[in-house]
Amino acid sequence: IFDDDGAGEVADVIAIKEDDTNKKLLVEFYHCKFSGGAQAGSRVDDLYVVCGQAEKCIKWISDAKMLVERLKMRENDRIGKSRPSRFEVGDNKDLFTIKNKLKLYSVEYSVFIVQPGVDSNAITSPMHQVLCSAEAYLMDTYAIPLLLICS
Repeated sequence: IFDDDGAGEVADVIAIKEDDTNKKLLVEFYHCKFSGGAQAGSRVDDLYVVCGQAEKCIKWISDAKMLVERLKMRENDRIGKSRPSRFEVGDNKDLFTIKNKLKLYSVEYSVFIVQPGVDSNAITSPMHQVLCSAEAYLMDTYAIPLLLICS
């Protein structure tokens, strides 16, 4: 689990799971944003930026090795500035192992939007349109599911 939050991020959080039984790597991109209000509600503005980020991260799926190298570079830059590691779970050794497994394993991607400002019981038509647009882009163009985690 890699905390990539900040300028130049791939996603706020990236989780990579190994499925050795099926020789597959499961890569999950999580895009998180603060709520636009104290209470969860039906603010379409709470979705615009995070949906755009969900669509933008797709450039990293074309080459999983490039993604691993990007994460290694982001970690090394952070450590070089005497800041805490970006790894919540794992380390650069794990990235090395993952990179080697890419020679034999397939990769499956998922994209998550995490927005506590959205009340799941109060999603309006404009909010639904923004979500559906992002979902259609990811699914129709890349066959990648978009999932919403909200209040």
